Amino acid sequence: MPTIGFLHTSPVHVPTFTTLLAELAPEWQAIHQVDEPLLAEARQNGPDAPGILMQLQSHLTQLKEAGASQIVCTCS
Repeated sequence: MPTIGFLHTSPVHVPTFTTLLAELAPEWQAIHQVDEPLLAEARQNGPDAPGILMQLQSHLTQLKEAGASQIVCTCS
């Protein structure tokens, strides 16, 4: 089963994307990661601040290692 990873900055998005995936691509499995402080940190320090980039890389690596062949960042 193909797997898609989602990176969210709020848990409120998990059910929305779970439902969308079930409707549009039911053959895909979802993995969700939520990092609530990420958006506030990006707003404060800039989206390309080294700490933000390191966190994003870490999340993307974790999602890939968990089996995601595609990754969607739903962050604002």
